[in-house]
Amino acid sequence: MAGTNSNNVHVHFYGTTGDRPTKAQIETAKWLVANAHTAAMPSGHRTDRDLRQADIRGHNQWPNQSTGCPGHYTPEGLGIK
Repeated sequence: MAGTNSNNVHVHFYGTTGDRPTKAQIETAKWLVANAHTAAMPSGHRTDRDLRQADIRGHNQWPNQSTGCPGHYTPEGLGIK
């Protein structure tokens, strides 16, 4: 579907749809959400948007997606949003 990646920030967790992200991956995702727009993030990777206000979803939570990613471990289930 063309244009579906516009205005999105993508974060990839290594693993399969059956793997629970590690504690370190979850903590890093929480840090990213809280700090991506701050000076804590290197300027080349910083966003101008506060991701704490973003709609955070796994691939299978977007409309018209056939993927099983991220499996049972959704952002809200992991405490990321």
